[in-house]
Order: sequence, then structure tokens, then C-alpha cells
Amino acid sequence: RADMAADPRYTSISGRTENIDYLYGFLAAPFPTTATAEWERLLAEADRLCVFVRRQCQPDGSIRISEGADPAGANEYPGLALTALVANAVARPDPSKADAASKGLAYYRAAFRTAPHPHLAAALIPAFAEVHLQNRHAEAGAAVFELADWLCGVQ
Repeated sequence: RADMAADPRYTSISGRTENIDYLYGFLAAPFPTTATAEWERLLAEADRLCVFVRRQCQPDGSIRISEGADPAGANEYPGLALTALVANAVARPDPSKADAASKGLAYYRAAFRTAPHPHLAAALIPAFAEVHLQNRHAEAGAAVFELADWLCGVQ
């Protein structure tokens, strides 16, 4: 819905986190009524997004942020990009996505330890959790707890 794009409850990671129950319900509502052809179209669009994200992935695991992007996004965009890659890998497995996620895990966990930030932690936790769920990646599971524990400590 276009009106949600300007709604202050959804324009920041903290707002989305506070309203996560509504967002999950909103996102889940169309699942039972969506036709197969529409799912294929949506998956193709997700694939296009993943190709773009994959091109932004650097050899060291970092994700290049576009010049002129919101500077605060440096703490949000990498987690969102990694989450998109990992989530898309469920429907469309590809070794390059797993490789980017693994490198991103190492890079951003180290970056978080160097300069912890609540938005970085909140954006990375879903990506790390999904990596752990898909691959039983012990480091990803440990990172989820590390970041979540840190967030709890700053509340």
C-alpha cells in the first residue's frame, strides 16, 4: 500500500520493529489467495533484486552502499540486503547467495564488534537467523544471540 511508505510507523527500522506484528499479518494476508503465476512473477522480481544485491557484494563481505544514500542506511541496508539474499535462496538456491551470506556474516559481525549500533544489530539479526536456520551455521546462530543480547543490554 502506497500510504504505508510515508507512515512514520514504517519508515524506520525502529518503527517497523515496534509494529512487526501488524506487518507480519499484513504481509501474510495475500498468501492463500495468490495464484501460482503471480508467485512466479514475484519470485522473478525477487531474483532481479538479488542480482542487484549480489553485484553490490564486495570480496571482503561488505556491501557497497550507493553514493548519495542516506548515511544512516549504512547501519540498516547491509542487513536488509543479506536478508533478501538468504530468504531468496530458500526458493531459488544458488551457491553465490550462500557465499555472499557467509562472507557478509563474518564482515558485519566484526564491524558490529568494532562499532556496535542498534540499527545494525536489528538489521543483521534476521539475516543471521535465516543463515543459521537454513544451514545450521553455528557462527550465524552465535551472532544472533550476541547481537540480541547486546540490544537487550542497551534497552
